Amino acid sequence: MRVPETFMPPPDGLFADVVNAVETITITGTDTDPVALITNSMGDNGPSVLIGLGVLVAVLLILRRMSRKARAQSNMAQDTGISFAASVEIPPYVDTSSISSIAAKIDPAEAAERLSDTWMDARRKVEANPLYNPNSHECMARDAIEIERVFCGGQLARYLAKQPAEAFERFAGTAQTLGSPKVAALIGEAKKLAIKGHSEALQSEPRKGEAWAEFRRQIANLEAEIRSANMANGNAGRIVTLADAYMSEIAA
Repeated sequence: MRVPETFMPPPDGLFADVVNAVETITITGTDTDPVALITNSMGDNGPSVLIGLGVLVAVLLILRRMSRKARAQSNMAQDTGISFAASVEIPPYVDTSSISSIAAKIDPAEAAERLSDTWMDARRKVEANPLYNPNSHECMARDAIEIERVFCGGQLARYLAKQPAEAFERFAGTAQTLGSPKVAALIGEAKKLAIKGHSEALQSEPRKGEAWAEFRRQIANLEAEIRSANMANGNAGRIVTLADAYMSEIAA
């Protein structure tokens, strides 16, 4: 009596991959199940079939990976723009020529209080969720308060050296957005003075010498210019009232 040849079955995961891969192929000119063709022939051809099957499995796996990669690249090429839109914040348009008339009717102290509340709410959100990023309006509220405190509060010499370079850029950008280009330009001058204060040339001078005395005079003159520019049009030109008016236009 002939003893049928037996073969150890391949691992389940590998067999599943073979079946999945082979099922994706259509053999032209026949209706026979390709899986059945392969498995039926194993009993007749012995170990050589296993070698051929191993090669076929490897080829099919490579083709499947290539197909997945091609589909992924195709999907990226056909992006509808949703992912881009989700990553970009586009602030609403506000006509800054009209907010000055609104700002003229706003009390600066009340405006500063509302702006402070807005920023404090943002800070509480950050404390509750460290991943939260304050939005552009919350940042505007912060910048408006800081501009008046740092540049118009009578202590510019004290605060100037403590401002990071990016803060000057933010402050100038906020002033420009609020329709106050004069204040924005003067903040740019303040940045130049801050750079000068940190320079090796000035740091090497005695603090009670003429160089530092002239530097302090420049800071005092610039502070007077910024305060004058900020108050030139009364409440209609104050950074805090303009920011409050801007917020009210967005919320309307």
